Amino acid sequence: MTQLPSRPDGVAVAEGRLVAWIPGRLKNPLNGSQGVSRAGRIWRTTERREWRSRTMLVVRDAMNRSRWRYSPLHGAVVVLTAYVWNRFDEDGLAAALKPVVDGLVDATLIDGDGPSSGHRFERRQEINRRHRGVEVVVEPRFEEAPR
Repeated sequence: MTQLPSRPDGVAVAEGRLVAWIPGRLKNPLNGSQGVSRAGRIWRTTERREWRSRTMLVVRDAMNRSRWRYSPLHGAVVVLTAYVWNRFDEDGLAAALKPVVDGLVDATLIDGDGPSSGHRFERRQEINRRHRGVEVVVEPRFEEAPR
């Protein structure tokens, strides 16, 4: 595996891939009692909004610093690696990473997150209790023209 040349600000570009680090503690919005009361719903909404805006800001900064020229992408490979305290189940990981994907759309890195966008999302997780957050790696897929 090739080592990506990284910079101290968490941005790296190598072989056409954009790598960005979004710090924070992921939480599964589908678990817990925080959804029972009105205060719980407000907390959940605020948490998702913060992840979405933090992702947008970090990714736009990464795109500017790296002089990213491929946006908005259609049909990209997006790898989201969550560094968490404990492992999530598959549904919980997808729900926890949903605001991050929405932030990528807000940053105009990708053109959408629906099936018609042609993106392939890979969600991974690793236990790291000291360094929690999400690493985003986006690689454009350039389709060959028909001959």
